Amino acid sequence: MPVAGDAEYTALFDSIKNTYTITWKNEDGSVIESETLEYGATPAHANIYKENTAEYTYTFTGWTPQIVPVAGDAEYIATYDSVRNSYTITWKNEDGTVLQSGEVAYGEAPVYTGEMPSRPNTAEYTYTFAGWDKEVVTVTEAATYTATYTTTKNSYTITWKNEDGTVLQSGEVAYGEAPVYTGEMPSRPTTAEYTYTFAGWDNEIAPVTEAATYTATFTATKNTYTITWKNEDGTVLQSGEVAYGEAPVYTGEMPSRPNTAENTYTFAGWDKEVVTVTEAATYTATYTATKKTYTITWKKEGGIVVDRVVVAYGETPSTNRIPSMPSDERYYYTFSGWSPEIVPANSDADYVATFTAIPIEFRVTFKNYNGRELQSIQVPYGEMPEYTGEIPTRPSNKLYTYTFIGWTPEITEVTGNATYTALFETVSRTQDVEEVQSDNVQIEKVLKNGILYIMYNGTKYNLQGQRVQ
Repeated sequence: MPVAGDAEYTALFDSIKNTYTITWKNEDGSVIESETLEYGATPAHANIYKENTAEYTYTFTGWTPQIVPVAGDAEYIATYDSVRNSYTITWKNEDGTVLQSGEVAYGEAPVYTGEMPSRPNTAEYTYTFAGWDKEVVTVTEAATYTATYTTTKNSYTITWKNEDGTVLQSGEVAYGEAPVYTGEMPSRPTTAEYTYTFAGWDNEIAPVTEAATYTATFTATKNTYTITWKNEDGTVLQSGEVAYGEAPVYTGEMPSRPNTAENTYTFAGWDKEVVTVTEAATYTATYTATKKTYTITWKKEGGIVVDRVVVAYGETPSTNRIPSMPSDERYYYTFSGWSPEIVPANSDADYVATFTAIPIEFRVTFKNYNGRELQSIQVPYGEMPEYTGEIPTRPSNKLYTYTFIGWTPEITEVTGNATYTALFETVSRTQDVEEVQSDNVQIEKVLKNGILYIMYNGTKYNLQGQRVQ
């Protein structure tokens, strides 16, 4: 019966051992096993384990309370030692290289304490550490953090230079891109020897992988120059192109210069030394001038040589020999010079002596009818004598009048001494026509058409003594 107060009973029992329920529980109260054991028996249970968690690892340490022989229903709860787990936290570089590795307790925040991760730059890229591949969180398990990088495509300085090193263009070009020259066409100053034409760059233009310099290259074309060969009068003898540095050669005919009256010309070479070509040049023929000499012949009438001399061009010839010419019946002659006029020598020449012909003078006497001398003059041979005195007169008489009608004999060109006598017309005071006897000369007076003429020995004269046809 139920206990209602203090009581003492003396049991009378049948000898039946009591059994009790022994319950084995886990720490969380879950029943692991339940069994019935007789009183006094010592309960026992195999080791059990508690499933580890991320945070802890559990080790079975026994039961609580302490196991004793069964004296009643009993519960035993498993007890465990708990060890907080640590996890390996590994820090790696992008190439898998371990940068740092170590154990970090569950729940703690892992910290990277190594050097700043780095990734070798490549020709194409520069890498900058950008953090880890995932967020760094408190530890709950082993973890690996891998460095990540910001990738920046590299640019390189591409320089374009002229052949003399002058920078034509320079700028940054990204890796892998093809550089393009956008400046003016490179040029190289022409020299005396060469003309230069841009031929491209010294290296093939390729996509950028590094800094690069491209230098302009040029095709050199050797210059040619016009070499002209001229005669002394400016006439072009030969002209053509000759390359720089070559020696020009004249291949034409031997230059010549027409001889002049003064000189004979012989080709003597060119006006300057013929040298290898460095520029356009003109060579002009030069000549040795040899002054000519000429034979000068001095002659007189009939081709008779008086003298002969040789003189150089430009000299005025002369002779000391004075030619003479004999007189003739009309003239005597005096040397008056040479014909043509003497000039400086410019060719062979003949000079012929010239003479002044001086007529020989003769005496011409004019007399009156009675023999009285009226005038006496000297007249050169061949000239017509002229009476310049007073008109001759003859006194009239009762029967006749006298009119001067000329001279007898008829005046002619002088060929010797001569005497002329005054001739008078005898006119009867009563007759128009009459014949008169005067000094045994027959004279006839003719009145015709109111004009009086005198017929003298068959020749008609006017009253001035001039012959009339």
